[in-house]
Amino acid sequence: MLQLITILNRCHRFPGFVYHQARFSSDHKSIEIAVRARKGSRAVCSRCHQPGPGYDQLAERCFEFIPFWGFLVFLMYSMLRIPGDVDQRSELMSITIPK
Repeated sequence: MLQLITILNRCHRFPGFVYHQARFSSDHKSIEIAVRARKGSRAVCSRCHQPGPGYDQLAERCFEFIPFWGFLVFLMYSMLRIPGDVDQRSELMSITIPK
């Protein structure tokens, strides 16, 4: 699956994120691509859109992506949370993810 990641890197990039690993799902009907934050990039608050330090990670979520050669494609990502004091609030917020 290394070639699939190479194709994705050449034609579709998410700023601040990298494609980490690609694999077929257990039923071989879809492709799951693990996505992680790029090393050295700062998390961006989903409310105020200001960068801030990562706090912890939420459980891995699955996001539907563009189908590829007749296979459903899902991006797998564990979102980071950042402290709410980035935007002067006390609660934890999840980061902005690419759309």
